[in-house]
Amino acid sequence: MTRVVVSLVDSSGRYIRSRSDSISMSASGAADFIGEARSALEGGQFAFYVKTRDGIVGAVNCQASVIGNSGIPPEPRR
Repeated sequence: MTRVVVSLVDSSGRYIRSRSDSISMSASGAADFIGEARSALEGGQFAFYVKTRDGIVGAVNCQASVIGNSGIPPEPRR
């Protein structure tokens, strides 16, 4: 199981901690998404888990989208 943290950043890569936008999260591929598919950022961040499927090898694609019209997409923090 792996914890994925999503952080909201501006076009210069600076963290925007003052936002609490609603977001939609998902994961696909060789893992299952664990957590709430829709939630709100807290301090500009949100975390969820992905768990690999038994016997499955492959890539995992995680998606985060801002719900509504904020104009600022979240980016995964690596």
